[in-house]
Amino acid sequence: MRNRFCCAFLVLLLPSLAQAQSSASAIQDFGLIGTWAGECREGPSPGNNHATYAAAPSGAFQLRYQAGEGYEDSIYNIVEAKLIAPDRLSMRQVLAGNDKVTLDIVLMKENGRIRIWSSAFPDGTPLVEDGVLTTATGRETRWMARCS
Repeated sequence: MRNRFCCAFLVLLLPSLAQAQSSASAIQDFGLIGTWAGECREGPSPGNNHATYAAAPSGAFQLRYQAGEGYEDSIYNIVEAKLIAPDRLSMRQVLAGNDKVTLDIVLMKENGRIRIWSSAFPDGTPLVEDGVLTTATGRETRWMARCS
């Protein structure tokens, strides 16, 4: 009876372990681990955000997004990640303090730099499309280099 229970538990656990492993592999293969910023020599600020991708103590991956003094860091749990092209990584990020805030992100990598190529809420409402903010500014997303 005990063996049957252990086998059933493993059968249920294997898909989530495989997903976690494939997400970790995608993040590592993309070379995302570390801190990224537009200007590494400058501290975090609203115009020079720092994004740190790292493994949490649980083994899952997180993004810590810093906008500088006077702003609270945003921490996102990366619940899914997959390479969709050699230069594109798709991720689902959930805000650690509010699991109702979920974003589907695609990062683009070129010449060792990254930028947000697309960002949308799960219902499809876009924030960034083809590297351009969908707000009234229509500004392109900023390229970020690895700082560490």
